[in-house]
Amino acid sequence: MRYCPLKRAAYWPSAGDVLQASVILLLLGGFAYVSYLAYQFDMTHLSTHQAVLILSCELVIAAVSSWLLAGEVMSARAWAGGSSSSALGWFLTFFKTERCRYLINKLAK
Repeated sequence: MRYCPLKRAAYWPSAGDVLQASVILLLLGGFAYVSYLAYQFDMTHLSTHQAVLILSCELVIAAVSSWLLAGEVMSARAWAGGSSSSALGWFLTFFKTERCRYLINKLAK
């Protein structure tokens, strides 16, 4: 006798369950699409150093949320990479400020 996994299924979802899951999936996909468009629109209206700072913080926020929501375990290497990336973003943002330019010019004299 030939094996058929469909005959061994203990539970087949009803049409209402499939419809409900499809609607939820479409709503989540629509929300993700609209939020992505808003994110891209906002990024085009920021300066470069502000966008770099936001993108580097995004990595750390994703790592922390995966730790809290999914129970992921972060290694020391991952923490070091994320913190160095964020530190670089903050460092580059500092060098674009007027106060930093004033200090550099004052030290150069």
